[in-house]
Amino acid sequence: MISIRELADKGLTVIDPGPRLTLENAHEFLELVQALPAAIGPILIVNMRDIKTVDSSGVGALVNARKHMDTVNGFFALVALRPEIGRMFKLMNLHNVFEMYESEELAYKDIIARRR
Repeated sequence: MISIRELADKGLTVIDPGPRLTLENAHEFLELVQALPAAIGPILIVNMRDIKTVDSSGVGALVNARKHMDTVNGFFALVALRPEIGRMFKLMNLHNVFEMYESEELAYKDIIARRR
């Protein structure tokens, strides 16, 4: 189950996709991202800590979510990838597409530092 946490005081939205980001829920994930008002969460972090499975539909949804955030002058980051998911993303050269961090806190600190 996909959950969303909004930290409006930080201008930050965190999405937890659940244990899978696959054909089953990729469309729902992307719709949630596209429905976020830019004023609420110009910074979007996808917490991947619980994700055990990502298929091509899930990767496509992540890429399209990042593109959407670019169109609203937002920032998109992935955090807490399991080692096997991180290796898969590196093999697919997705580490060149996504900002990836070990934790939400590290991502937020880096994003704020870049915006100064």
